[in-house]
Amino acid sequence: MTADPRVRWPADLRPETSPVFAHDELEVEAPAAAIWACLLDATRWHTYYPHCKRLVIHGGGDRLAPGTRFSWSTLGVRVTTEIDGFEPERYLSWSGRGLGSRGHHVWLLAPTARGCHIVTEETQAGVAARVLAPFLRRALHHHHPIWLAGLARTARTAAP
Repeated sequence: MTADPRVRWPADLRPETSPVFAHDELEVEAPAAAIWACLLDATRWHTYYPHCKRLVIHGGGDRLAPGTRFSWSTLGVRVTTEIDGFEPERYLSWSGRGLGSRGHHVWLLAPTARGCHIVTEETQAGVAARVLAPFLRRALHHHHPIWLAGLARTARTAAP
């Protein structure tokens, strides 16, 4: 799958130069506002995404906002990330570091006649990403759909 042209990638984490790139998407029968609310409520991700552990928002709070820094464990790796893209109900991204790698993760939301189309993409680079690239690509392509499905289920439940 090719990268979505709407994504603003950091220069050193572009899909065409990163050893790890994943693209997944899902059509959801829930409004973009409900999806967005669930994404910002990061301290609750663990309730629908089993690979989110011990998420802590630096400086307190329980919701993501522009510039928010947060640390969490995902797929067994502790990472520290910072929100670097934020357009309400349209675009959320963060960049982070952990275990000899750095990465960039994006969420794109587009309203549809039946709800919302969600795209999530991620790149990783660095020593660990190069060495573990085949494993990491498979893991992301397996676990991102789980996250998407949990997000969709949670947003449908929360939607008015």
